Amino acid sequence: MRAKTGETYAVIKDAATGKSQSFVTLKEKVTNDLGMLPQLAAVQYQLKEISEQIQTLTQAVTRLEQGQYDDRYVGFISSRQMMLEGMSVTDETIGKLIFSIHRNSLELINDKTKTKDMIRLEKHLTESLSYLNASVKLNVVVSMVN
Repeated sequence: MRAKTGETYAVIKDAATGKSQSFVTLKEKVTNDLGMLPQLAAVQYQLKEISEQIQTLTQAVTRLEQGQYDDRYVGFISSRQMMLEGMSVTDETIGKLIFSIHRNSLELINDKTKTKDMIRLEKHLTESLSYLNASVKLNVVVSMVN
């Protein structure tokens, strides 16, 4: 409805760009036939915008939650690594695995990484963490035996 005249009008939008192309004032007979449809369409559009904003907030909360989890996990890994370094455990394999994990993690969190690459990186990270864990365990056992 036009604010000044109270007339009902329609907006023709470009589907590709979403920009308004034309405005058409509807005749009173057409307006009466439409009933509450214009108001309901406006409410539907507003609800769609609210829904999109809620989805955006949900994604932000999920990323924040994941970040907090990652911080705690990194704290654990860092503590474990410091303990091992304190025990003078050194191995080139561990360094390579840690570098690989670091590099793959950075690529995984990059916004430009495609979904299929994320799946591949997740698999590599899981394997690298498994190998790192096994390698550290073997080094600890060997250092205790020596």
